[in-house]
Amino acid sequence: MENLESEILRGISKLIILYAVKQQGEEGIYGYKLAQDLKKEMKNALIIKEGTLYPILRKLKADGLLSTRKKEYNGRLRSYYIMTKNGINIYNHLTGFLIQLISSLSKIIDIEVKLNEGRYLICPNCSNRIEGEELEEEYCKACGLNLDHFKK
Repeated sequence: MENLESEILRGISKLIILYAVKQQGEEGIYGYKLAQDLKKEMKNALIIKEGTLYPILRKLKADGLLSTRKKEYNGRLRSYYIMTKNGINIYNHLTGFLIQLISSLSKIIDIEVKLNEGRYLICPNCSNRIEGEELEEEYCKACGLNLDHFKK
């Protein structure tokens, strides 16, 4: 049973890490603090150990989703992870895809999913999550679909 749970969580881990880094904005976050924040925020439901976290961070950086900036703290250099523009685009797509997937799965596993309507829009063509100032755009930045008649 544990292997099945592990399979599901493996893909979610990257999305959760991107979320946590995105929340820090331009300041960024260093690995140990990220691990602690995730542990607290996820209420121990998803524990990403440092031996797993750092390889994921390196992979996300290699893929161009994160960048790093070195900052000195108590005489030591820390690597602060910051979301790139491409990282934000990928994050928005993955969250949109996950929202649509969970909505579809809700019928199968008999749960009710309540979305925060009005805060964002999921592009019906490409699953891109559109939020903030992008809600004012006429077209989806990811696929070019005219969004006017999907807005409430």
